Amino acid sequence: YTIDSLKKIFCDVGAVINLAALRLQKSVPEHSFKNVQLDYNVFKACKISNITNIVFTSSRGVYGNNPNIPWTEDTQPSPQNPYSLGKLLSEKSAAYFNQKGLSIKCLRLAQVLSADARNKYMLGTFIENALEGKELQLYANENQKREYIYVKDVANGIIAALKKPDIQGIFNLGSGEQISIPELAKLIVEKSESRSEVKQHRPRSDRQENSLMDSELFHATFDYAINWTIEEALTDIFNQLNT
Repeated sequence: YTIDSLKKIFCDVGAVINLAALRLQKSVPEHSFKNVQLDYNVFKACKISNITNIVFTSSRGVYGNNPNIPWTEDTQPSPQNPYSLGKLLSEKSAAYFNQKGLSIKCLRLAQVLSADARNKYMLGTFIENALEGKELQLYANENQKREYIYVKDVANGIIAALKKPDIQGIFNLGSGEQISIPELAKLIVEKSESRSEVKQHRPRSDRQENSLMDSELFHATFDYAINWTIEEALTDIFNQLNT
């Protein structure tokens, strides 16, 4: 997506939602920085096209393993991989263009729950195995806790942000609900009504994970509230997948 190609796409467009990104690839981590170039091109093309109302999806990954939870927007970023570093750099690009008249809202998303989770990753593999009655292979411990947000809450949050076209800045968007990976695996089996069992393996490392954001700024600014708990989200996911 060059700036010129994006200008053609943005013809007669009133607002832009930028969710485009390559996933982190450990074999070629530098691919993450293609995202930075793309995001700059999007913002630049919006500037040229006089589109000021923009939502950009960033990531809770910019906080890395900062132990001071819950993270607020003022928490010192500490990205741990090229993907998260790229998101932080794109936030800097957004701040640059906001000084030039755009109103880019950077949403730092919690881990997203979705029926379309990729099966090569943990969540998608757990869901697929539960549907097929296979064992869920667990290599995590109770010290690995994540905040999740349902994709429907993300979509509604983006719409709420678009309804405030003059607002700009960085906002956390999470559910405020945290769950350990072993608890998540067991809940997936329960909500799928599967015969699967969770097989606990010795964790490959003693790595701790403890992600949790404070999203009150987003809620107050955009008059928004989360509608789905993790448990309700998983029930909805399996209702979709079983129909």
